Amino acid sequence: MKEKGLKREQAATELNLSPETVKRHLSEAMQVIRAYCVSHLGMQATLLLIKELL
Repeated sequence: MKEKGLKREQAATELNLSPETVKRHLSEAMQVIRAYCVSHLGMQATLLLIKELL
């Protein structure tokens, strides 16, 4: 989604999903990414990565 520069609503349309479904999946993905980064990289590196993703 970010790679193509799409907003959540645009991605939902392209994927034929509701915007809420896209929002939920993005939220779940971010939780998994955060947990992985914290356990493998430490908190400071995680905060830097999360800042870049947003």
